[in-house]
Amino acid sequence: MKKIILFAAILFSGISVAQAQVPATTAQATLNVNLTNIQSIEVSNNATINLNYTKLADYTSGINSGVLADHLTVSSSGGFIVNVKAADLTTTAVGTQKKIIEANTIQIEAVKGTLGLEAGYKGKFALANADQALLTSIKGGIAKKINVTYFGSGGDAYVDNFTGGKDGKTAVYTTTVMYSIVAN
Repeated sequence: MKKIILFAAILFSGISVAQAQVPATTAQATLNVNLTNIQSIEVSNNATINLNYTKLADYTSGINSGVLADHLTVSSSGGFIVNVKAADLTTTAVGTQKKIIEANTIQIEAVKGTLGLEAGYKGKFALANADQALLTSIKGGIAKKINVTYFGSGGDAYVDNFTGGKDGKTAVYTTTVMYSIVAN
C-alpha cells in the first residue's frame, strides 16, 4: 500500500509539473514621436496692392484696398505671432522735392479668413519700419487663412506727393510689406 501511495504521489507530482505553465517572456521597445517646429507664411496671389488716388474724395477721405480675402496663409506646429513691417514708400519719379510717403500713413487690419484662425487680432493700426504684431495665436494650425485690408490716408496727406510732372502721369510710390512668423 505504501508503494501505491508513493507511486500515486510521484505520478501526481509529475502531472502537476507537466501542467505548470511556462512563465511568459517579455521584451520592450521605446517609441518616440519627434515633433519638429514648423512655421510658414505665404502671401496669396494678390501680392501687389494698389491704393489708387484718382479723385478729390480719395485725397480728402482716404481709400482702402478692400478686404483681400485669404491674403495670408500661415502654418505653425504651435502658438505663433505674425509680425508686419514696411519701409517708407519711395518713388523714382522726378518733380517735387518730396520723394517719400511715410509708412505710418498707411494702416493695416487683419481678420479671420475662410479657414478660420482663432487668434488675437490687433485691429487697425499704422505700419512702421519695425516689426509689429498683426496677430497672436496660442494654438498652432495648418494652412490657416487671414484676410487683410490696407488703408491709405485722407486729410490731404498725399496732395504734395504727386511727382508725375505736368503731363499728368501717375506717380507711383512703392515699398515692400514684410510679414514674418515667430513662435509664441
